[in-house]
Amino acid sequence: MDYFLFLLITGIATGFVYALLALGFVVIYKATRVLNFAQGGLVMLGGYFCFTTLGQFGLHPLLAFSLAAIASITIAILIERYLLKPLIGKSLLSLVMVTIGLGSIIEGFAIALYGTDEQAMPEVLPEFAVSIGSVYIPSIYVWAIIISSILIVALFLFFKFSNLGIVMRAVSNNQPGALSMGIRVNHIFAISWILASLIALAGGFILGSISMMSPSLSIVIYPLFAAVIIGGLDSIPGALIGGLVIGVLQLLVAGYLGDLTGASFKTVFPFLILLLVLMIKPYGLFGTHEVERL
Repeated sequence: MDYFLFLLITGIATGFVYALLALGFVVIYKATRVLNFAQGGLVMLGGYFCFTTLGQFGLHPLLAFSLAAIASITIAILIERYLLKPLIGKSLLSLVMVTIGLGSIIEGFAIALYGTDEQAMPEVLPEFAVSIGSVYIPSIYVWAIIISSILIVALFLFFKFSNLGIVMRAVSNNQPGALSMGIRVNHIFAISWILASLIALAGGFILGSISMMSPSLSIVIYPLFAAVIIGGLDSIPGALIGGLVIGVLQLLVAGYLGDLTGASFKTVFPFLILLLVLMIKPYGLFGTHEVERL
């Protein structure tokens, strides 16, 4: 029972991080209709930005995170302006292939710069003892829940009440209508990428602190994509629920079946859940059911 409780709590913590990262995926999709398969690479790159400014440069955490955020924003602007903007109006397959290639380029860049060895993220978050009964929970998992929850709530409030958030929702719901109202849709596209890159930065730091920093962190795109599809590509509540479901089930499967199936099954398992859900709900649990009439 103690082992189950440990896996459940750590799975919930991981699920909160997945939910946060899934929001970044959904933000880009709702605004631009682009399936961003480079999001895993951006998460890994954001983690390395934090690792560099905190560990290699030894900067104060506030300055380190500020510089990492500036670097992430710069990367997002370059991607949106020089890679995706020229492809506006092109086929969905072209956009998907560009983001897949971009993810591979980011991973190759990280390998060339940092190598393939795992490296520990500098510890900047206060450590404290957390125990539930006889189960000890490392403080980083508690921080993962706290930080992810704060950012998720902040994003919800931003989209619900801020003028910019309302404009972004308008663009995601009706781009031609937004254009007719004088909204600069291209700017909203860029802001969506910036927001997603900052979410990836936060997720990269948390995941790098939970495990270790390495280029393989980019494989987070697999459980992340499964979580988004399960919840519904255009559903923010669905992204939250999908992230939690995948995080919990992935840790439970790894804990109880890891010796039988091997470590790689943890990566494959989210797609088995994805197939089961799509057989019942083809648009995901909360996705919009689109009907086209000819």
